[in-house]
Amino acid sequence: MLTVDDQLALAVSTLAALVLLVSAAWRIRHPALRSASLATAAGVAFGVASVFTKTVAAD
Repeated sequence: MLTVDDQLALAVSTLAALVLLVSAAWRIRHPALRSASLATAAGVAFGVASVFTKTVAAD
């Protein structure tokens, strides 16, 4: 179970990772690499969303 501080740290680090991946995707010219960067960002967002959902459901 995540504490409030853990949830905040996870949210901030996830947001930073998503901003990094999406901004990198904007700069990448090759379509396959851009797609891979955006797919990774989507996967990270999905994974973190499931962690938050599990934490809320456990309460």
